[in-house]
Amino acid sequence: MMQERDPKEEDDDFQPPKKKTKRKVKEDRFAGPTTGDVLQNYSKEFTCKNTAASNSWVLKTFQAWMRNRRSVELPTDEQVPEDILSSGDAELLQKWLICFVLEVRKISGEKYPPKTILHLLCGLQRAVRLQQRSSSFNFFDKADHRFSCLLMSDLCLCYEYTAVY
Repeated sequence: MMQERDPKEEDDDFQPPKKKTKRKVKEDRFAGPTTGDVLQNYSKEFTCKNTAASNSWVLKTFQAWMRNRRSVELPTDEQVPEDILSSGDAELLQKWLICFVLEVRKISGEKYPPKTILHLLCGLQRAVRLQQRSSSFNFFDKADHRFSCLLMSDLCLCYEYTAVY
C-alpha cells in the first residue's frame, strides 16, 4: 500500500494555491480627498431628525420658562439674562440652570420625571456648544465643580445611565 505524501513535508517553499477573487479591484475606487469646506458643509447639513426635534423642544421649553420668569415682578438681578446660553460665565449659567431644573414643569403643571430633566439638560448642553463654538462647559462632568450640583440634584438621579459628553 502506497502512502500519499504531503507536499508540505517535501518542499519547505510550498505555497498553497491563492484563492481567486471574484471581482476586480478598481484603481479609482475612492473619490478624491475631501476638503475642509465640503466636510464642514456636510456636517452642518446632517442632523438626525429626532435630535433636531429634541433640540427644538428643549429650546422652546427653556425660552417659555425664561418668558414666564420675566413676567413675574422680580428684582433685576433675579431676571434671566436673554443671552444666558451664549454667555461665557459658567457660574451665572449654573445658577440659571439650577433655577430652570427646579422650576420647569409640564404644560399640565406636573413635575417632569428625572429622565426628562436629564434630556432637557442634554439639549441645553447641545445648545450651549452650538452657540459657544469653543465651550469648555460640560454639565455632566462630575469633576467640574461649577455644574456638579446639577448632578447631585434629586431631579437628576438618573445621571448614572448617561455617558459623559
